[in-house]
Amino acid sequence: MLRRSVSAALTLGLAGLGLTAAITLPAHAGSPTVHKGLTSVDAAPSCWAIKQSFPSSASGLYWLQTAQLVAPQPFYCDMTTDGGGWVLVGRGRTGWKWQEVGQGTAAALRTTITGPNAFAPSTLSAQVVEGLLGGSRPDALTDGVRVVRATNITGTTTQEVRWHLTNTTQWSWEFAGGEPLASLTYGAQSATSAGYASTTSSSGFDNGWNRAMLDTGSPNYKQTTGFAYGTQIAGNASATSYLAPGVNGSGAVPFTQVWVRPKLDDSQAGFATVPDAGTTAQTLSWLPQNAPQTFHWGVVGVQKVADPDPDNDAPAHTLVQVGNEMFVGGKFAAVQNGAGGTQYNQPWLAAFDVQTGNWISTFRPKLDGEVFDLAAAPNGDLIVAGDFTNVNGAAHTSGLAELDPTTGQVVPSFTAYVTSPRFGATRPYVRSLAVSGNWLYVGGGFNRLIGGPTLFTVVPEGLGRVRLSDGTPDRTWKVATDLPVVDIYPSQDGTRVYAAGFFHNVDNTPGIDGVAVLDATSGALVPGMNRPQFDQGNQHRWYQYTIFEDGNDVYIGGGKHELQEYTRSSFSWVTGHVEQWHGDFQVAHVYNGVIIAGCHCDVYDYSSTDSYPTPTNYTQVAPASWLMAFSPNGLTNLTDFAPQIGMSSAGEGIWGTTLDSYGCVWAAGDIVRGAGNSWLGGFARFCSRDTSAPTTPKNVQAVGTTLSWGASTDNSGAPQYEVIRNDRVIATTTQTSYVVPGTGRYFVRAIDATGNRSASTIVTNI
Repeated sequence: MLRRSVSAALTLGLAGLGLTAAITLPAHAGSPTVHKGLTSVDAAPSCWAIKQSFPSSASGLYWLQTAQLVAPQPFYCDMTTDGGGWVLVGRGRTGWKWQEVGQGTAAALRTTITGPNAFAPSTLSAQVVEGLLGGSRPDALTDGVRVVRATNITGTTTQEVRWHLTNTTQWSWEFAGGEPLASLTYGAQSATSAGYASTTSSSGFDNGWNRAMLDTGSPNYKQTTGFAYGTQIAGNASATSYLAPGVNGSGAVPFTQVWVRPKLDDSQAGFATVPDAGTTAQTLSWLPQNAPQTFHWGVVGVQKVADPDPDNDAPAHTLVQVGNEMFVGGKFAAVQNGAGGTQYNQPWLAAFDVQTGNWISTFRPKLDGEVFDLAAAPNGDLIVAGDFTNVNGAAHTSGLAELDPTTGQVVPSFTAYVTSPRFGATRPYVRSLAVSGNWLYVGGGFNRLIGGPTLFTVVPEGLGRVRLSDGTPDRTWKVATDLPVVDIYPSQDGTRVYAAGFFHNVDNTPGIDGVAVLDATSGALVPGMNRPQFDQGNQHRWYQYTIFEDGNDVYIGGGKHELQEYTRSSFSWVTGHVEQWHGDFQVAHVYNGVIIAGCHCDVYDYSSTDSYPTPTNYTQVAPASWLMAFSPNGLTNLTDFAPQIGMSSAGEGIWGTTLDSYGCVWAAGDIVRGAGNSWLGGFARFCSRDTSAPTTPKNVQAVGTTLSWGASTDNSGAPQYEVIRNDRVIATTTQTSYVVPGTGRYFVRAIDATGNRSASTIVTNI
């Protein structure tokens, strides 16, 4: 198949994915009641179904459609190999990126299937491949994933590889991360795999032709070279060679095609009958856009004084909105106006306009140490925590202060501060804040919590709370930990307080490693909670950076690259994610029903596992991307969110997130680049993708065989239109009329560029 030219003559007059123009395809005969795939009107559920009904079908372009694909699309089908019926889902030589959003273009994939012009990889998105599978799992493909690799520099000879996946619930292009195999075949050699002992990242029978090495980089950096042979096979550097030279110790990297063969017939296409009233609107759920807003201002540098947290040298650590300003705290040395622009001496705490990102130069408090956390007080003030000894030279502001968000001055009616450093720190510090009801919870490295009008003192030894009205500490709610608390989360029903950190013991109770569930009234450990299973004997995994509750579940993240879900009732493990190599999760919150989690992870994410350092029993491998989105109740990786951000060489990742009043997610950390390599200074703002449907087309008329309608409107520009005949879409067009192929029940709806669909018109019978 590698050197077979596209036999079909193509007449493509396409509008986006509209594809309403005719495509001349290989002719074949057969029953007219079976979908042939020759046009969008006659789209078939699979290449296999076409081949079964029309055995003489030649390889070429065919229209395919399932309920999951929604609208028909053309794909390239191999109708020859092993009985035919294969659909091409990816091809290329070097430069595979293993990304779920796809690579290159679908048009290039289906029209240029081989030759030097096909060396630049093109793949369908994971969503489209899932659509081709028609709702079935990748590990249910009876013929596996077919990988065809060139074995000489001219591409005239090839090798057939078959990967039969196991325990794989969703399609993923992260083959380099290692999809688990039930069996594998390389040419004439086959074997049953021991599951996770053999994966797509490096599998085979020797170190020559019968091996595939997809992750050929060092343990710390994912390479994207391709389906390389073993190191015994040499490549050729010619631009037209089908065997490129190996990279980082791999063998030759061949031109490769990836095929699947879903065996779906018309009865399995999954289309539901459309009622006379038409279809309802279908909109995307909330999710941030991948490209962050470009700001001219940011924070830069790292300036430390008495740093109790040397492992985190991200310039920005935390952020919170108060009024129409976003406050950023951290270890930064200055505020800067653009890449290489003017720097202003405003270390550790600064304010920016929440919409424009412009620096608010009138907010200039003076601190003498880093800021670790920020909170918005119910009265509209700003609460600041860190390892500073004072703010603006004011007394009783060590580690904790309440500021006027406009002037930056200390609010005199609130007094709370910490003394007596612990855990080896040279200064007392507050690492974490949480507001709940009338209380402000504070955790960190201190032994004395002092505040209120009388400067009352309590000895919480790491975790306590003060009244929000005046800063008076609660003398009864105090918790002793043997190492620092990093995150605090009061439960939604007000009965619990969750704490995460580096501690092993809580109130002299041993074995409370990294996670404590506390009574909100007494501060005592809540009985009946199981010990989290993230430790598994690895002494470096106990610490946790983030914890929160959502519904009936509790989520924790941190210690050696994990985000885990536990039941609220007994703290029993539900599911989890592990990041390989780079990876600690450092912050996670639920925004609009989606978990947004930040980490210093940019390699692989493994679903449904808690095994580290070698993940096992996982159900999906996906790219990790510093800032990730998951669904609650199952922690499905929402790979549609793939933020376009880059870190500095330090790779500290994301340490703080918040949702602003406009529905945009802010992330703070070691961020230096955005979309298009634009400059970002320590933080980024990701606003929501479009979730609004276009208006419904109006005034539908049928004159003869021409169906026409009034234009829809949409907030993102002119939409396209899907024409539905009986139970399925038969065409997508930018026009407001369409010549129908025959009698039937017709409906029209609008679709925007993001994929939001309007309600359809009511039925029009022709």
